Amino acid sequence: MQLCRVSGIEADTADMLRFVVAPDGVVTPDLAEKLPGDSFWVLNQYRLVAQLEDQDGLNVPQALADQVAVLLEKRALSLMGLARKAGKIVLGFTKVDAALKNQRVAMLLAAHDGAENGRKQLSSRADARHLTVIEAFSVEQLCLAFGGANVIHAAVTDGDWAQRIQQQANRLSAYLGSQHGGNRSESE
Repeated sequence: MQLCRVSGIEADTADMLRFVVAPDGVVTPDLAEKLPGDSFWVLNQYRLVAQLEDQDGLNVPQALADQVAVLLEKRALSLMGLARKAGKIVLGFTKVDAALKNQRVAMLLAAHDGAENGRKQLSSRADARHLTVIEAFSVEQLCLAFGGANVIHAAVTDGDWAQRIQQQANRLSAYLGSQHGGNRSESE
C-alpha cells in the first residue's frame, strides 16, 4: 500500500504509478518500479498525473501525463510483440478462428476500429468459452506491435502471456479512462 501524492488516497501499488526525482531534480516516470532515488506514488489516473504540474517543489516536465500514456502504451504493445516472437500469438481472422475452434486460445485481441462483423463473429465464440476480449488498441497499434500489415484479430495461445498482456492493457485503459471501450471479460 502506498499513499497517492496528489489525492492522498492509500492504494495498492498495482493501482498506482511510481515516479522518481532524478539527480537533476526532474520528475521521471518509473513504470518498471526499478529506478533508484527518491520516489513517490500517484494513482493510475491521467488527471492525477496531470495535477503533478501544479504541485510546488516538483520539477515536472510539461505534458508528463501524455508522456506516461505513451509509455504505458509502449509497454503493452512491446509485451504483445514479445509474445508473438515467442510463438504465443496467432494473427488474422482465419488463424484466430481455427485456434478458437481447437480450444487453443487464452485471450482474444481485436482492433477497436476493425470491421464490426469480424469482431462480432470472433467475440461470440470467445464469449461462449468465457475468454477475455481486449479491444483497447487500434489496427495501427496492433500492426506496430506485431510488425504486420492490417492486423485486426489476434489470439494469445498461452495463459501466462495472456495474463501479462491483460494486466498491461488494463493498466493503460484505466489510466486513459477506457477511451476506446477498453476490455471486456466474461470471466471477471
